[in-house]
Amino acid sequence: MQEEYITSLHEFDVLKQTNVSSNRALVLIFSAPWCQLCTPMKEFVESQRHDTPLDRCIANTPDSEELVEAFEVTKLPAVFVYSGGNLVGSTTGLDTETLKKLLTIATWNVKGLDAVEF
Repeated sequence: MQEEYITSLHEFDVLKQTNVSSNRALVLIFSAPWCQLCTPMKEFVESQRHDTPLDRCIANTPDSEELVEAFEVTKLPAVFVYSGGNLVGSTTGLDTETLKKLLTIATWNVKGLDAVEF
């Protein structure tokens, strides 16, 4: 899987379960058509594929009320990074520095290395 649009918690759970056995980070991005920062964030995540093996799934907030509630999303874009089916961390807005750190930790986890707190 490279990119997938999801609308339900069940769809995300399936992706997360698949992530348990993959050697890739899973990045869930909450986005909306009206969100001015969402497109640059999605583009940034896409640009990180060169350094980080990752799969990207997007929850379009108008179509994903169940996910918005489950993840308690209050700001967009909201980005959640998983590795081995476990949450590494999350960030909101166009916080690319934090996202880079989360992707680095996810990559270390995939490789079986211990990550340090940042």
